[in-house]
Amino acid sequence: MARDPVCGAEVDESRTPLRAVFQGAAYYFCSGRCKAEFDRDPQRYVGDREAEARPDGAGGAWRC
Repeated sequence: MARDPVCGAEVDESRTPLRAVFQGAAYYFCSGRCKAEFDRDPQRYVGDREAEARPDGAGGAWRC
């Protein structure tokens, strides 16, 4: 299972059509909303953000 880099939800990468490639790495999404958010600013969600999504900058989880 992959982890959605925006909200942190577990995603079955073999079943979701929602994916993106950024800097050579593949990312998978639980919803179109999360993918759209990632597509707007992928750098914001790579690296440490994969462990704990903080799209509001305050540590709150994104609600899909």
